[in-house]
Amino acid sequence: MKPFKIAKIDNGFCRITYKTKNDNNETIYYGLQEDFKDVVNVYRCSKDGEPSHQVKLKKPASELFERPLGDEQIEIAVRKFLDKKD
Repeated sequence: MKPFKIAKIDNGFCRITYKTKNDNNETIYYGLQEDFKDVVNVYRCSKDGEPSHQVKLKKPASELFERPLGDEQIEIAVRKFLDKKD
């Protein structure tokens, strides 16, 4: 599996959009969105970063996501979500 790089941080919608390549070398997008306080969900997204449908993130895959470094609420929430041990 290839790494997920941050494509866009949208503080207004509390979403971070990531891009990666699939096995066919096509660019695909995922969004990690804080739907409620400290509740982050993963969505498959369009190339514009709009969520399409919710997906489950398997723990080993979370290691492939680039961690946001800022202090905005969404960045803090996503770091906590990706670093969860369960």
